[in-house]
Amino acid sequence: MTKRAWAVSALLLAVLSIGACGTPRVPVGEADYSAVPSPAMMPTANDFVSAVMHTRDLGSADVDITVDTSLNDSTNHVEGIGSVAFGRGFGNIAWTGADGTTRVINNDVGIYVRDDVARDRWTQFPEDQFNPRTAFANPLAGLGLLQDVVSADAEAIDGSHATRYTGRLPADRQALSAFGLTDDEITRLGDTSRAPDIDVTAWVDDADRLLRVDRAFRLPAEASISADLRVSTALSDFSGVIDVGPPPSESVTSASASANS
Repeated sequence: MTKRAWAVSALLLAVLSIGACGTPRVPVGEADYSAVPSPAMMPTANDFVSAVMHTRDLGSADVDITVDTSLNDSTNHVEGIGSVAFGRGFGNIAWTGADGTTRVINNDVGIYVRDDVARDRWTQFPEDQFNPRTAFANPLAGLGLLQDVVSADAEAIDGSHATRYTGRLPADRQALSAFGLTDDEITRLGDTSRAPDIDVTAWVDDADRLLRVDRAFRLPAEASISADLRVSTALSDFSGVIDVGPPPSESVTSASASANS
């Protein structure tokens, strides 16, 4: 096996281990991620992939998310603040936009949504029902597959010393879902021929933790539709315990019950 083939094979194993070394199943909201053993680092995995794996193994973090999307004449700006559980795709995030503030909790029981200002009852949707906001509960998605990774000189990011990495991801359906698009919007973008890649910029601190991940996607002017998508996620307060459990049952109404009332 050539040196290049060995490097590619080892990198692929490192990427796969991000999803394969799953967190043990425990009651939602009671997970002690600090007890999960760290996955072995592949000796030939690049520094960025190692940082992604290490950050994932920390278990959870607080997130501060800014999303700006422009599709044809439709523009949207929302900001999210909350916490996420790495590797499981669970989150508890309050979203504020032009229509007010909505909180979304997603875990292995279901998806819970409420007006966070009026403190309305929660509406529960099935766990497998598509909700574009739940994509943000997995800010590390796809980063192990980042291509053409280049590191820059160390710089200050959010008050911390960090190394900046840049790279690109193919604009497939899974990668585009990281912008919080609906299924229809992703289909429209996927139908565009010769779509460019998604540009990714990420900052890693001296403790090998990802502090921020920026993603950007823009269609060229000659495309049949216009699209300019940007999402920036700041990560902080990494910890081993996170509560993304379901709300009290007495405050929850199922989506099917709401539809039939």
